[in-house]
Amino acid sequence: MPTSPKEAKRSSLKPYYLQSQFPLKIKVKKDPRSLVFGLGYPLLFHWISLGILLILAIFAAIRHSVPLMAFTLSVLTLAATSWTWSRFSLQNLFLQVKLSRSRVFPDEPVTLSFELSNEKRLPLPWVQIEEALPPRLASGTLKSTARYSKERLRWTTAVSGRQRLKWRHDLICRARGEYSLGPLRIRSGDMFGLFPQERVLPGSEDLLVYPRILTDTGMHPAMAEFLGELEKESRLFEDPNRSIGPRDYRRDDPFKRIHWKATARQGHLQVRQFESSTGVNLLVMLDVQSFCEPVRQDKETFELAVSIAASLAHRLHEARRPVGLMADSVPEIEIPASSDRSQLRLILEALARIRQRSAGSLHALLEGNRFRFYPGTAFVIVTRGFSHSMDVLTRDIRRRGHSLFLVTFEDQPGESYPSGIPGFRVFRPNPPCSFGETAV
Repeated sequence: MPTSPKEAKRSSLKPYYLQSQFPLKIKVKKDPRSLVFGLGYPLLFHWISLGILLILAIFAAIRHSVPLMAFTLSVLTLAATSWTWSRFSLQNLFLQVKLSRSRVFPDEPVTLSFELSNEKRLPLPWVQIEEALPPRLASGTLKSTARYSKERLRWTTAVSGRQRLKWRHDLICRARGEYSLGPLRIRSGDMFGLFPQERVLPGSEDLLVYPRILTDTGMHPAMAEFLGELEKESRLFEDPNRSIGPRDYRRDDPFKRIHWKATARQGHLQVRQFESSTGVNLLVMLDVQSFCEPVRQDKETFELAVSIAASLAHRLHEARRPVGLMADSVPEIEIPASSDRSQLRLILEALARIRQRSAGSLHALLEGNRFRFYPGTAFVIVTRGFSHSMDVLTRDIRRRGHSLFLVTFEDQPGESYPSGIPGFRVFRPNPPCSFGETAV
């Protein structure tokens, strides 16, 4: 079963030294979070039973009963050998756990590499390792589960003295979130399994799963049109010192902008283009409070909203546009708009950790940061539905002169939608979701 694991870059290596204690005693040693304890034994080897066998052995020696003497001594020898073997089974046992990477997208594999080393001469006839996984990570389920309900991975092998074993396991990450793998349990004992020992280790590795990026649908036409209008507005203020090349002549172009050399090369009129002196910052706002209402609380819809927010940020960042993120979650998320290379990673990490909990409103969060927004900032709001509070927020944003784009979710077509605000609606019937009509 054990195979050599593939070496991975940027992997975190965490060693654990496993040492045993007496059975039936729970003690903390070195690591206050790790516990070593016995898993019990057959009734025949209970201390009272062993005491009775010892009395029988003395009685057989006095009465010179050879069969009884042989039986009692055999059982006592077996119990003493097994107990001693089990006591030292977890001593000087060295385990290394390694993740191939700590940041992944949904449905991508992560390789868990294990290295088990027995640094003593005593062989171990059986060793069982158990790794606990969160159900949401392993199966992708969004339903609430019990606190101790976990998926478990188990491996059983034998280790001789001074032997080292390696193996790996590919784990498919099914849902976004921040996870801690573990606790890690290792069990071993004597060859008969009479006195098994177990050590419980705390969470060993941290894993962050980004939101799902919706790449199959591409940029929604309404969103592309909205960005085009913003581009036109930004072109009203151009810097003549920064040229970005020629383009075809249009009737409304002034005569002084004709590029004569480019016209001679192309054979038709060309004009100069200049970069905009005012950039357009886009801020993606996730209205978490709208998904926490008792009537509209739906985990699947919230996960879809997080994926759409991440997809929009991904598309805007690919287009080299300054993009930021704001959400009224717990804790609140405030990432200023930027076109830096690390900006997308910051947004995806924030959306990976976000939960369906809100302690305030998006409007209050916006009011607290209104002085940070430049005049050219455009807002893309992802909300569950258009409510009264959202109406107040959109009116305030438009009153301040900012552009606005709205993404809402509907269970069925025909729900009310504000006029004059560009956006699109996502219909969520009982099977899958689909992008609905464009609203302007």
